[in-house]
Amino acid sequence: MKTIAECVESAKKIALLEQSKPSIKPSIIPSIKNNIIKPSIKPSIKPSLETGFKPIQKKDFYEIAKQLTYWGVSNSGAVIKQEGASYVKKAVEITLNAPQVRCKKAYFRGVLKKLQLNKIVC
Repeated sequence: MKTIAECVESAKKIALLEQSKPSIKPSIIPSIKNNIIKPSIKPSIKPSLETGFKPIQKKDFYEIAKQLTYWGVSNSGAVIKQEGASYVKKAVEITLNAPQVRCKKAYFRGVLKKLQLNKIVC
């Protein structure tokens, strides 16, 4: 155990070390604030964020996940969440209405990517 005198000595040493540290001058602070990079969203991406990630009902979520699992898409719930629920819902509807498609999974992926790039307007 330390004695009271030892504790006081160590506190004085800590205080001296803190005083000897260089401090930031107030004139530097505004220039640092001006150089901070703020994240910005490209204007072309904003509409897709507004339309693609609208929430869907839980019932629709489970139906879409079941259909994607049937087509062989792994982690269908994660696909719905990451790619945008309303985009995935539209892509599934379009894929189901395509009459002669050999590989539904690949067709679905293509339709989904085109929806996200705003090449297909539904």
